[in-house]
Amino acid sequence: MIAENLKSNGDLNSLIQTNTHLCKLLDPLLYLRDAASYQPLAILRAAENGNENTARKSLQAGLELDCCFYWGKTLLCLAAENGNDGVLKLFLAYDESVDPDEENSEGETPLVCAAKMGHEVVVKHLLLTGRVDVNFNCRGFTPLSYAAWNGHKAVVNLLLDADGINLDFAHPDGQTAIYLAAESGHVSVVKLLIAAGADLGGKGHTRLSPLLGAARCGYESIVTILLATGRVNPNTTNSEGETPLSLAREHRHEAIIKVLELEHLFGKRHNLSSDFCVAEKGS
Repeated sequence: MIAENLKSNGDLNSLIQTNTHLCKLLDPLLYLRDAASYQPLAILRAAENGNENTARKSLQAGLELDCCFYWGKTLLCLAAENGNDGVLKLFLAYDESVDPDEENSEGETPLVCAAKMGHEVVVKHLLLTGRVDVNFNCRGFTPLSYAAWNGHKAVVNLLLDADGINLDFAHPDGQTAIYLAAESGHVSVVKLLIAAGADLGGKGHTRLSPLLGAARCGYESIVTILLATGRVNPNTTNSEGETPLSLAREHRHEAIIKVLELEHLFGKRHNLSSDFCVAEKGS
């Protein structure tokens, strides 16, 4: 009787905490009231913190998954961005009509959220549903773009194995996954993308290339790795006419300046040698 007259869930929760008997007796009522509220806190916290038991109780109380948003984020996105694979699986198994690719108010899908944060297990589970867009365009970037940008090698590896992955998807300004990895200094991700056959040329109206990004930001090892592929032009230019060497000089990256000057010198020698061989054959 007392419990029924308590208007707020907070008051009811306080009453429940007073002893074990009341907790067992009134806990279902608390979840029923929470599930019927405008913003059910129990399941929102469960999605955020990974409490599967709380999530299960909320669902059993009749809560509808597609009705819950927290600051514009869906329950699936909350679980995905926090790496709570158990709760995510529970949500998807409880209601098969739930869309694992549903966007939140920021245009992010659960896969984007998980890839951005590097949650490998969540990404793997979402891919296994077979119901997510691996190339989903979120503000000009894909899940692969975000994973590469943030250096999440394991997630990048998973996405590279996904059916239909677009390795060279480019933002309108030209940033590809390998450009973002190179510009951010993620050596292992750059190597992985090179091995997968990523395009190393300039993209978009800005003509951004991984070599330009690495040279500008001072990542000597990545500059060296890219040059060693034999698939990049050391004198490539962006839309403003800047070259890797001019960018390295502008930002005073002395080690990179030396690498690029040596590449330019030996590249010229190689070309002269090749021209000489051609001339001899023709004589």
